Amino acid sequence: MRRVRDCASRSQGGSDHRGLDDLCFGCTCLSGVTAVDIDAIGALSRESNGDGNQLFVFHRNCSLSDGRFVKGPKGLHHLRREGVHFLQLGEVFFFIHKFGRTDPERWIQLWKEHYRRMEDCKWDKRGRGSIGNRQGHASPIIWPMLFGAHCSTAGGVYKALQRAKAISGEILQIFVKNNMQWLGKAQSPSDLALYANELARSDQACVFGHAGYLINLGAGASENRDRSIQSLIQEIHFASDLGLPFLVLHPGAHLGAGEETAFKLIAGGLDEVFAATKGSRVRIALENTAGQGTCLGNKMEHVAAIYDRVRKPNRLGICLDTAHFFAAGYDIRSRKGWDSAVREVEKLVGLEQILAFHLNDSKTDLGSRVDRHAHIGQGKIGLEGFRHIVNDARFKRHPGCIETPKGKDLREDIQNLSVLRSLVRAGG
Repeated sequence: MRRVRDCASRSQGGSDHRGLDDLCFGCTCLSGVTAVDIDAIGALSRESNGDGNQLFVFHRNCSLSDGRFVKGPKGLHHLRREGVHFLQLGEVFFFIHKFGRTDPERWIQLWKEHYRRMEDCKWDKRGRGSIGNRQGHASPIIWPMLFGAHCSTAGGVYKALQRAKAISGEILQIFVKNNMQWLGKAQSPSDLALYANELARSDQACVFGHAGYLINLGAGASENRDRSIQSLIQEIHFASDLGLPFLVLHPGAHLGAGEETAFKLIAGGLDEVFAATKGSRVRIALENTAGQGTCLGNKMEHVAAIYDRVRKPNRLGICLDTAHFFAAGYDIRSRKGWDSAVREVEKLVGLEQILAFHLNDSKTDLGSRVDRHAHIGQGKIGLEGFRHIVNDARFKRHPGCIETPKGKDLREDIQNLSVLRSLVRAGG
């Protein structure tokens, strides 16, 4: 089984644009899932690795049975028996598998729009879809990143969803408790109900969390280390209550003890945390850092070292921050530089481990190792630097979350998301 994070369709079978009977699409808007290439027609089967929805899109003559796409009506009975919701639009079925608290109905409008694009789809001999552009030539169907922002939970965690809607965010990141306190208070049943109801009405494709800033698993034996472990354990429980697939976490700082010592301490702390939360599906997405002070994570080798030492690497993932990449010395302003950084991630950990991106420009220079976020296009990375990032087909349907400065009216978030969307190429 191969873990992947390109939450979008990939069709490999079929002979021409009329060969839809041989084509299947497997699509999902949720990070934290597993995908497997399965049979000759190149369909994708997805199974949940988190608390959310799976969405399968395919032609009426294909169906799903026992985790595989097969021909014939037998699979339809299997789907109904397993409680799968589905919607037919013309010759295409949209199957939405419900998990946990998530309401599948909220996906329908989003995918109706995608279906309208599929109606005019042409297929090449390799089964790749395209639509006609204004000049009448074929251009690839694009599945861009899902854009959103870190949203405040002030006034109640459900308020974060409302704020995300107000800025037209497709995804959002939240703190599950006060990020500058060791421990917090669990959500009350009424708060969880408000959140669940708001989520069911929202169009959010993915909600994930960011762990508190006080946590440092790289610290040696001390009260702070004990507090860090207990804090992360609590945050995973809180994230589980909200049905979040993962929490983003800064790896930690060695505080002068050295990198090798810190790698062992971080892995040991994660082992302890995972043992205490073994009933949870929440993963920890290690975030790359600028490398300020003694903070680890400015090199992908640091992240790989933690993966190599932790007992349950399947509970880990990665969140890549563009500003941190740049400040750490990765020149991602050019496509060549971006591809070089991505190849390093692929070689050391695997692209399938990438759960999300933090899309931030950098106020500081390349290699400064100082973490200061700027508005998109107004920092040292610049607009052209983000163009190839948001159009990278390897990361279609990945959450792309901004963490840029903002006021109470969230005007800056709206502007930054608008800028990112303006960079997405209409033809891929």
